[in-house]
Amino acid sequence: MRLIHFCSAWLLLVFIPRGCHGGNILVLPAEGSHWINMDILLEALHSRGHNITVVRSSKSWYIKEKSSYYNTYTVQVERSFDQEFITKTIFDYITFERGAIPLTSFLNTAVGNDRHGCGCSFHRG
Repeated sequence: MRLIHFCSAWLLLVFIPRGCHGGNILVLPAEGSHWINMDILLEALHSRGHNITVVRSSKSWYIKEKSSYYNTYTVQVERSFDQEFITKTIFDYITFERGAIPLTSFLNTAVGNDRHGCGCSFHRG
């Protein structure tokens, strides 16, 4: 008799419809290829009932300000990395990796000149 009650209770629990209530998700993403993968995940989360808010900078290259599956909160910034800075830094890095320039020269050109205007600089002691 106990076995019948146990099996009945187990079957009842297995076949009870389960619901999911989506939650609110706040996303602080990284730019570039990281965003491409994150965007796919956010779309899947939205399809499962989650409310998504993405914090983005006003200079964002990849993260759209308007989307059908997430809301955005845009943070105004004065300066950001520009394409010229990124291109020059990548070129310098490839040149360094090929052995054409020493490490100190690479660090001085990539960090020391503050070409991108973010205020950081490489100071020699």
